[in-house]
Amino acid sequence: MSMDYSARMVPSFAEGVLLAVNSISDVAVAIEGPACARTKMERICRNHDLQSTLYAADGRHRMATTDRGPARVMGNLDAIREIGRRMLEELQPSVLFLLPFASQQAMGVDLDSVAEELAGIGGTNVLPLQSQALEGDWLDGWAEVFTALAGLVTAPVDRTAGSVAIVGLMHTRNEGDDLGNAAELTRLVEGLGLQVAGVWASGGSVSQLLEIRSAEYVVALPHAAPFVRLLTAGTGANLVEAPYPLGLSGTREFITVVGGATGRQEEAEALAAAETSACTAPLDNLVSLMADDISVALLADRILAPALHKGLGEIGIEVLLTGILSAHTLPDEVASLAGHILPDPSFEGWAQALSEAASGGAQVVLGCGLTEVAAHKTGVATVELGYPCHRTHFLTPAPYLGFRGFLRLVERLANAYCSVEATGRLDASARGGLEQ
Repeated sequence: MSMDYSARMVPSFAEGVLLAVNSISDVAVAIEGPACARTKMERICRNHDLQSTLYAADGRHRMATTDRGPARVMGNLDAIREIGRRMLEELQPSVLFLLPFASQQAMGVDLDSVAEELAGIGGTNVLPLQSQALEGDWLDGWAEVFTALAGLVTAPVDRTAGSVAIVGLMHTRNEGDDLGNAAELTRLVEGLGLQVAGVWASGGSVSQLLEIRSAEYVVALPHAAPFVRLLTAGTGANLVEAPYPLGLSGTREFITVVGGATGRQEEAEALAAAETSACTAPLDNLVSLMADDISVALLADRILAPALHKGLGEIGIEVLLTGILSAHTLPDEVASLAGHILPDPSFEGWAQALSEAASGGAQVVLGCGLTEVAAHKTGVATVELGYPCHRTHFLTPAPYLGFRGFLRLVERLANAYCSVEATGRLDASARGGLEQ
């Protein structure tokens, strides 16, 4: 079997770290490594997140790099020490992370000692991160940041009865889609008569993140798996492992699990019934008119992809192709999804697979903006979702999680499908006019 050695689509470990830093308003990261880290920052704050504060017009960015080659980095910590000191003095972050690139970590750069030195400046927490760039991907980088933060969370003096922390929300930008997701999940949990102590993460500060110390329950979404047990060990809160709240059944299961774990089964049943009923009429009309005609391709991470499969499948929308943005071996539940599954896709491999899916009837790609070139070449529409988004931005709430979020997502998908159909009819009409 031939191997595809062309450029991969999966975002890097360092990008995951920067996405996590981007989701917390008052942290910073100093990177021991080359200048190419800046392009990863720019990919987030110039193309993906219009509300990002990683980049500052005055030059005091929340990310800095030593820009040094391997010949100069061996055993010399002066540059990272100086950059860290300057960031602490100028930015006064609540937490400063130190990250080595893979080559610097392999050379044995001692960032633990630098963290100890810098921690004396203003009493700021300085946390070294371990690079997993060679074996990990962006979800690992994202989780590495929150694993480090989880170590700061200790048991509270007073715990608030009926309070819940929601952790593992994949917040990639400070725009209406991700902020809307946090608001929608908060609304649903509060609909059970519970109080939300905090969401990891939703664009707030470290002090806001640490408010989850008062939570009686920690509701963990699947993305939180790498760090949630460390978090609950520090707080003593009750762990509730919840399914991904995407689609009608996925959101019902989320509410049922949270309600059952917190002694609110009746409230959960009533809330799920009311919310499902509110979605039924608009979804029924769409399903009866066009669901059988819509076929899609997906490009998403290993947790979002199966949730999308399930949500779309229950309203009759077929998924012909799924690209999984992961560098890891796929779990069985992902590898066994219907349609063509393409793990760790390259740009060339994805373009070829998408062309074949389009020939088989796929009209829309639902996924991140990395597909835009291939989608343009094959003539399919793109509904951007996840990281990165290049052409779609939201200034008002636009969730895709929860009941209301799923309605919004299906609405976007239906509009894209209608646009493709209309373009086809217009092209046919134009060609007919020219032939006459």
